[in-house]
Amino acid sequence: MLQKSNTTSVKYSFVFFHLIDKCFGKESTIVTGIFNTPDPLTIDEEYMILDDTQAKYNAYLSDKNILERCMMRFDSYAEASQEKKSLKSEIQLIIRLKRKNRHQKP
Repeated sequence: MLQKSNTTSVKYSFVFFHLIDKCFGKESTIVTGIFNTPDPLTIDEEYMILDDTQAKYNAYLSDKNILERCMMRFDSYAEASQEKKSLKSEIQLIIRLKRKNRHQKP
């Protein structure tokens, strides 16, 4: 007789912060390492993870305003890792383009 398992599924997650420096106005990002999160995840649990992550990175965030913070979740570690790499590249490209456009304005 097969017994039903009560195990919770796992998602592979990371948090990213889109930031702007309080003094110089320079935009930047911080992307955490990949960590396991339960699936399903309630909205309260998601916000607790975001708040805990923000507290852990407070030393890096203290002189910056957070423009956006987001947790991204994936079914596999490989998928999370690939998306993390792609996201960092895309965000850095957007930031470089914004800087270039700022310098070109009359």
